[in-house]
This record gives sequence, C-alpha cells and structure tokens, in this order.
Amino acid sequence: MNKFTKGILSLGLALSILAGAAGTALADTKTGSLGGSNTRGTSTISKYSAYVSTSFTGSGTVSYSTTYKYVNSSNLSTGKTTRGDGKYGSSVSTTIPAPAGYKSVRVDSSHNVVASGQSWRATTKADY
Repeated sequence: MNKFTKGILSLGLALSILAGAAGTALADTKTGSLGGSNTRGTSTISKYSAYVSTSFTGSGTVSYSTTYKYVNSSNLSTGKTTRGDGKYGSSVSTTIPAPAGYKSVRVDSSHNVVASGQSWRATTKADY
C-alpha cells in the first residue's frame, strides 16, 4: 500500500471517529411518487434519539411504524415501537428520545402513503 492510500485510509478513519464522537446523525431516506406527487420516508438516528418522518406533496393518509432500539451497559436488547397513524394531510413525524443513560443502536421504519385509491410503501433503517 503506498503512502497516498495509507493517508486516505487514515483520514477516513479519523473523520469517522470524529463524526461518531460529535453525535452525528445517520439517516436513510426513500423517495418516490404517487399520483404525480412526491413521497418521502426518512429514518434518522443519533447518539441519543431517533427521528422518523413520512411526507407527501399531495394530500392523503400518511403514516409510519417504527421500532427504535437503544442500550445501556446492562441491557443489550431494549426497544420501543411507535406509530404515526393515518394522519390525513401531507406529513407525519416524531422524535423518539432514548431514556436517560441509554444510547441509540438502530431504528427500523415502514412508511405508507395512501391517496386516491393508490398507495406507496417504503422501509428505512439506520444504525448508530
């Protein structure tokens, strides 16, 4: 491995460590369209919380279902399921905080938009 490649790898490792230390949020987003209007589903996770959103540029029933997992030093499999149930309009979202002393691990979400007899579905996931 030459000096340039080693330098690039070292820089990448340093940046990833700094990003983790700063609590940088990691996100997964899926986009699409339904009846000519744009759809978007997002799951975002940071060190101590998760954010889930489903949006639609038209008007319809917009919802999500998500499972958010977090851990502390003695519990490695804690989770919480949250639903944004069928809000008629253009978007539904929430921020889910981990309990005090816990850190985020993963968020898994399913997004759903229904309008004019048609539907759009997507899944998003993010790990911290």
